[in-house]
Amino acid sequence: MNPPSLPTGFIFSQSSLQDYADCPRRFRLRYMEQLEWPAVESEPALENERRQVEGQIFHRMVQQYSIGVPPGKILSQVSSPDLQRWWENFIQHPIDLPAHSRHSELSLSAPLAGKFRLVAKYDLVAIQPGNDIQIFDWKTYRKRAGNEFLVNVWQTRVYRLLMVEAGRLLFGDSPIKPEVISMTYWFTEYPTQPAQFAYT
Repeated sequence: MNPPSLPTGFIFSQSSLQDYADCPRRFRLRYMEQLEWPAVESEPALENERRQVEGQIFHRMVQQYSIGVPPGKILSQVSSPDLQRWWENFIQHPIDLPAHSRHSELSLSAPLAGKFRLVAKYDLVAIQPGNDIQIFDWKTYRKRAGNEFLVNVWQTRVYRLLMVEAGRLLFGDSPIKPEVISMTYWFTEYPTQPAQFAYT
């Protein structure tokens, strides 16, 4: 019997890379042996699942706002106190980049080691061609993650790298200088405490 291997054409993401960094066995079971990862049946897990669903709704609301849907119409989707608070925090602390074009829910990918690909889906990319590229990611964490943790997670690494490798397509195939890229995590519960990381 052959040992398990990654399927041909496997697409790596920050999530799968983080799984490997956190627990190689979990990566093997989930991505190589393609086994369902058992969910813990407990109240905290159900609460976490509810928060994830609300996080998805919040991301959709911000995407709609980014493409010009009126805030009052978006507000009609609010179905919980958490969503109400997150939305109010977002509206009261807007991202003010008037000279930038905005790309919401943007996906980029690039070849990786010949037979694989690396992919990322960005919540928001704000671009001032040649001068400034800001990557934003909305976080619905209960507690604000520390900068020391965030700078080392695979999402921070992958999103900035992939913007250099594949983002040039946004500029007519012109190369992107790493030093014009930054990544900001914006926290729904801590709207005045974003975490920003430059890239060099």
